[in-house]
Amino acid sequence: MEILIYLHIFALIFFMVWMIWIFFDEKKKDRGK
Repeated sequence: MEILIYLHIFALIFFMVWMIWIFFDEKKKDRGK
């Protein structure tokens, strides 16, 4: 059952990193204009 807990934690971290990456990517695009 611990595997499920680790999976949820990993998914949460991955989602947060993905959102931050997109946020900074959008900021870079705005600066490039």
